[in-house]
Amino acid sequence: MTSIKKPAVSLLKGRHITAADKRTIVEGIDWLRAEFAASVAALPEQIPDYAAMWIRRGRSSKRYNIAPTGDRDSYAVTIRENYRTDLGEKRQRDMTVTVRVANIEPLYMPSSEGTGP
Repeated sequence: MTSIKKPAVSLLKGRHITAADKRTIVEGIDWLRAEFAASVAALPEQIPDYAAMWIRRGRSSKRYNIAPTGDRDSYAVTIRENYRTDLGEKRQRDMTVTVRVANIEPLYMPSSEGTGP
């Protein structure tokens, strides 16, 4: 019987992230890979600007910016959350974390292609 391992996200640096954050990071990496697939196929020597994209999941107040760190399976993630103060003022807070992903195809980075198992 073959087993398919589920994608996993582990926190390397930063504050606690929720399970929903981890699911969104995995879905975000998949979406970015699909979004930039055509440009990578056309110009493989150019690195796509992954950090220019903000990803939101459903009606969540959080947005995610996912950028490869250069290591094959680690990513710098900025989580931006919109909220209102007790006085009704709109605010936003950013939290930056570094995560390692497993069991998911990494985003295209020329310097990391061909390294690792």
